[in-house]
Amino acid sequence: MTATRREHRSTSATLQACWPAPSSPPNRRGVLIGLDQHNQPFRFDPWELYDTRIITNPNIFVVGQIGRGKSSLVKTLLYRSVLHGRRAAVIDPKGEYGPLAYAVGGQPVILGPGCGVRLNPLDPGAGIDADNDTIRQQQIELLLAVLGAGLRRALTPIESAACGLALNACAGTPTLSKVAAKLIDPDHTAPAELRMKPAEFAAASRDVALEARRLCAGELAGLFDGETSGDLSWEAPIVVIQFNHIHDHHLPVVLTCVAAWLRNRLASQPGENYLVLDEAWRLLQHLSTARWLRAQVKLARSQRTSTIFVTQRLTDLHATGDQATEQVALAKGLIADTEIQILLGSAPQEAAALTDILGCGQATLHALHQLPPNHAIWLVGPTTTIVHHHLAPTETNLVNSDPPKALASRNHRAD
Repeated sequence: MTATRREHRSTSATLQACWPAPSSPPNRRGVLIGLDQHNQPFRFDPWELYDTRIITNPNIFVVGQIGRGKSSLVKTLLYRSVLHGRRAAVIDPKGEYGPLAYAVGGQPVILGPGCGVRLNPLDPGAGIDADNDTIRQQQIELLLAVLGAGLRRALTPIESAACGLALNACAGTPTLSKVAAKLIDPDHTAPAELRMKPAEFAAASRDVALEARRLCAGELAGLFDGETSGDLSWEAPIVVIQFNHIHDHHLPVVLTCVAAWLRNRLASQPGENYLVLDEAWRLLQHLSTARWLRAQVKLARSQRTSTIFVTQRLTDLHATGDQATEQVALAKGLIADTEIQILLGSAPQEAAALTDILGCGQATLHALHQLPPNHAIWLVGPTTTIVHHHLAPTETNLVNSDPPKALASRNHRAD
């Protein structure tokens, strides 16, 4: 006698707890990534998803252990997107995107002591009115972010006001060196505007003035203190800026300055653009840069820029501060605001962070721990899909994380 099974009906919202990938996003155009769990082609385009209201912003969060194919996925996504008319800018603190720059006919921009490259993070970009109120506010926010990161604390109201007055006093396009000079030797009208005596104003703004001066000297001298180098090319569809020879303790400031400069360049470019921010968690190490980053992400929709945040571990975000601090709240909010989350294989130690920050259930956690390299769980708006990322034979050298000989020799000369 054959036993019969009772029929069970449920909704897809409930059944996804049993299997983390019951559906694929309705995105039939875009870059071919690979095959989904149904062995069907998986294509991806964040702007189509945004324009069809499947997601509310085009930003992307990528997390995965070393060796799982995280950087290979990002590199091939950018490379294949060039054929669709997209442009990209990559902030590369580890020096591993050089082959991608060469593959599209360009070369990486090497930023570091002795390299002869300078970026002005306060430059609003070509064709942008520097006196625009919105641009001026963005410049002030950048100043507060980098100076706060350097001082490792939030600026006082007087220090913030002093930065704004120094910025407004700069003639022509502002630079960090001009602002530092105005902070060290302010116009006589600055104390009066704040109803303060000159000696009182100088004492209250001394720390931020000295920090601004320090950013233009020492190891960072020549990197962000003047006008942007005139020989930088923006013709290649993918621009890579590398600074893997800068000490880690400078990275929050350097990442912020480079991101600001690239943001201004991308804003003046037509069409849709990717901005890749590797080692994104480092910007969350300081409250000032974390606040700045959160504000910039909110501009993505108006600028048609998809920011790709890349990190190895979600536990890095927990390491930004005590669980109760605003920094951790900003980190969680930043990820929550990215409706495209790509999860590659993770260690069991990541389970708590995946549950706390992303809300992953037990089925998803189990699937993540079992994923082989070059497989990922894609959380795209309301859908969840397991995707096997396929590499073309011609892309093998492209995803190599070791710099080519030409780049290696240039870095050696720079040292």
